[in-house]
Amino acid sequence: QTIPHMPSSSSEGRLMRRHGYITSHPAAEVRVRTSVASEFERGHLSSTSSSSRKPSNATYLVAMLSMVLAGAFMLFLLDEALGIHFRPFSKSNPSESFGPASKFKSSGALFGGIGGPSKQLRSSRNNNNNNNNTPSQEVKHAFAWSEDRKFVAVDRYFVDLDGVTKVAVVGDGTVPLTFKNPNIVIGELLCDMGDEEDRPARVVMMRGDKRPKQHYDTEKKYPFSTNGDNFKSLIIYCDIVHVDKDARDHPPLTIKGKRAQDNFKVTIDSPFVRTGPEAAPGGLVGYGPPPSVGELRSNPEDYKTVHCMCPMYGLKNARWLIEWLEYHRAVGVAHVHLYSYDPLTSEPLRTAMEHYKKEGFVTPHDWSHEASQGFTQGHTYEHAKWLAMSDCLLRSRGVADFVLFSDLDEIVNAPDSQGSLGPAMLECHDAHLQASKTKLGCSFNSHTITSVYTKLSASEVEEEKKSNTLLLERYSYEEAKPMCPYNCNEARGGPTKRKFHYGRQKYMVYTGDTGIAPVIPWTHAIWRDYGLADIGMEILKDHVIHVRHYQGHWYKNTDSLTTVREKPAHLSPKIMDQIRAKIQSTSTLKNLVEKYPGNGGLKWIEPVDRGSAYKHGPPTSGSSGSGGGLPGYQCTAEQARRQEDRIAKRFKEWWSHSACPDQVWMETFPGIVDTIEKKHKGYSKAKESSLVVVDIGCNKGYTSADFLDLLHPSGDFNAKTLHTAINDVAKDRGTKYKRACGACGDCQRPLEKTRSRRMRVEVHCFEPSPATYDMLLSVDEKLDIKTRTDGMARWVIHNKGLHDHSGILAWHKACKNAVGDELCTIVDESTPEAIKVPVTTVDEFASQNLDSKDGLIHMLKIDAEGLDPAVLKGATDTLKKQKAIYVMFEFNPGLRDKKPPYGMWGVAEGLTKLLEVTEWLDTLSYDCYLDSRVDGPDGIDAPPLYRITGGCIRKDPKIAGWSNVICASRAFPSAVDSLFELSMVGRE
Repeated sequence: QTIPHMPSSSSEGRLMRRHGYITSHPAAEVRVRTSVASEFERGHLSSTSSSSRKPSNATYLVAMLSMVLAGAFMLFLLDEALGIHFRPFSKSNPSESFGPASKFKSSGALFGGIGGPSKQLRSSRNNNNNNNNTPSQEVKHAFAWSEDRKFVAVDRYFVDLDGVTKVAVVGDGTVPLTFKNPNIVIGELLCDMGDEEDRPARVVMMRGDKRPKQHYDTEKKYPFSTNGDNFKSLIIYCDIVHVDKDARDHPPLTIKGKRAQDNFKVTIDSPFVRTGPEAAPGGLVGYGPPPSVGELRSNPEDYKTVHCMCPMYGLKNARWLIEWLEYHRAVGVAHVHLYSYDPLTSEPLRTAMEHYKKEGFVTPHDWSHEASQGFTQGHTYEHAKWLAMSDCLLRSRGVADFVLFSDLDEIVNAPDSQGSLGPAMLECHDAHLQASKTKLGCSFNSHTITSVYTKLSASEVEEEKKSNTLLLERYSYEEAKPMCPYNCNEARGGPTKRKFHYGRQKYMVYTGDTGIAPVIPWTHAIWRDYGLADIGMEILKDHVIHVRHYQGHWYKNTDSLTTVREKPAHLSPKIMDQIRAKIQSTSTLKNLVEKYPGNGGLKWIEPVDRGSAYKHGPPTSGSSGSGGGLPGYQCTAEQARRQEDRIAKRFKEWWSHSACPDQVWMETFPGIVDTIEKKHKGYSKAKESSLVVVDIGCNKGYTSADFLDLLHPSGDFNAKTLHTAINDVAKDRGTKYKRACGACGDCQRPLEKTRSRRMRVEVHCFEPSPATYDMLLSVDEKLDIKTRTDGMARWVIHNKGLHDHSGILAWHKACKNAVGDELCTIVDESTPEAIKVPVTTVDEFASQNLDSKDGLIHMLKIDAEGLDPAVLKGATDTLKKQKAIYVMFEFNPGLRDKKPPYGMWGVAEGLTKLLEVTEWLDTLSYDCYLDSRVDGPDGIDAPPLYRITGGCIRKDPKIAGWSNVICASRAFPSAVDSLFELSMVGRE
């Protein structure tokens, strides 16, 4: 049979066909057993020799049954009184039916006979422990071995698929399969449970980038999956017809080979793992009813997220574990399934784990070598991880909206939302629905936190202890660029275009819809099949979410720890304060943390002496408490020299390289500000609020047109329609306007390609010239964007100037009659024929027009004919409060060469030089860049941006005419990152 082997009418089949390899075989005859004799044949009541067990009379039968029941009762008492838990019987090694520490010996026959009933008795008692995921109990998994010791079953599960309960087993190893050709697999398995025998089974195989047989290579040294491409992790579905989920106990489930030559048999008699809402851990209580399938949650913070910590090992002390757990709780994780390879033998670790179990925040799983009877060992590390991930995924279906996967040395960070994971979940859920549910999860990049290797002296550690610095705050610098080929793939476009499956990426899976069939997940993506992963996973931007990897042995192994470039990557101060407060207010956690102030918490991290350049110290707190005040990227002297040389060379190549820049950064503007708005205000409020663009020095309106076309192109207000309207107004008035197409040929700019975008936006156009203002009103009447867009896009025109104070000021006489004249600027009161025009400040506008709590200016554009520094000073309060995401202003030193000179650049006291202005903005947590033209004469190519902030340009650049400077607030990392990646420094 071809893959898959499911009827086309089956919704389960459709889902499994789409997302996994499926094997099955023709339905087998069902034999219903009703007699005690059948039970003997089945082996449930067997002793050493079944041929000798032929009762000659009823007395003998009763006596034997009494003995069996007495033995079962004895095991019951041992289980209750001594806590001895018997393992599944293994014919190949009967002594392993008991734990390693067991003092009991057995022939295997007696305990093989009563092992099933004994487990059934325990099943009724343990339902509230294993089955319901009760977080106060450590989960003990079955780890049932096949008789040939080539397959191990983790557990058996009730899995709901489209309202139908299925019996499933998750395991790893060699089972009978037939590979007919590259894409045809036949499962050779049958299932027995209770009165149902020889029921068909089908297998969901792990998806890889090779043919199934190549991944499922039975000739490998080990019978199980191993690191690399040997995939033998499976979900086996048994077609058991009569399933009563609510029964107190269930008979053993046996999976066996179908063919005579198949020496395969495994019996799982541990309690079923129950999934779905009724099995929700305590940490998920209080999130309200789940949304209907196909609907988004109205509030991103209501998304229920379970974190599956991949099997943990190498933990030195409790401090790192406490910070790891408290961090994920603070960012929105509702519950953690924690799988541990290492027994938690130390008293501090046991104390910490007991605390979190009692809270109901953590469900621990014993994944140790001992508990798995030798399964979880070195060569099986990866597949033991896959089984843990599969177990967590099954337990979370229908319980949580999403599950996250990461290791102990990784945390999940969402910079744009100040750490909160809810908006990232919303974006991933939206991608799932927009793709008609074909996208089952979302992938995100990995950032290597190299500062984890920086060794502190004893005095520095003591100083951190006094200041109550968290390890998460100490480790706050990351690699400036991923080290290839370890964490990126140059063939796929280099570091800026990393594919999730080529790096050390992690991901989340949508689990809110139980109609989607489970899969065996891979380490770095849902599937190792790259083509399927590209289709079935949404790749989220780093500023939306990424994983911080506290690792970097590749730097240590290549002696690069003292040469690697680092950049600041501070976590949200709000989240850090929340963690600190929780630890300080909880005596158990406080005592544990104070005992371990040392250099780290993971065995494989050995800090080294890296020099003072790598001892950055804890971050400073921001003035706004929301991320402001954090340091930006600092350039080395060599980087600054290279940028300055490139700008100087560019000037020689093309003297006007800075004028009329390409503004490449605008391509990412819509997506970034839309995401920030949703995260800043909440999804429901963001849908009803507008993006705000403030266009100061509106002139003929081309900047306004650019942003209206960018954010709401269906309104048909763009550079081309604006140019037509301007000419129509001039024609109506019997005149002709100078430079009607704009100084940079603005009317020729290409239109926004995404014509279907419909974002709420209002553009405030400030124009002091009465003549230009009057023309703009007539243009607005002709284009009437408000009516065309049903009020979703608005152009609001103000006949005002902007300055560092409010009032009435004198303006050049050119403002009165000439449209778009650059001489329209503030002049001395005594200037002949000067006119009076009101001025205001950005701060005053913001206080009157923005919501005091969460209102934002998404773009503050300033083109004030040389008065830009004054306008910026008038925006001080807005900038301090991080109320403006992007700020763009014109640097025009050429105005001082006019006769007479005007403007402020270089001719007035105060902030009159470019670097003075950008250094001031740096103190307010804004990163600034010099905008540029990318192309030029003779095919000259240049970076879209030159970074200024952080000592990246150390003397005012030589500019002929003017240039634009674009800045972004460090309170919004996505905006900052988008500019950095376009800069010469970011592309080195």
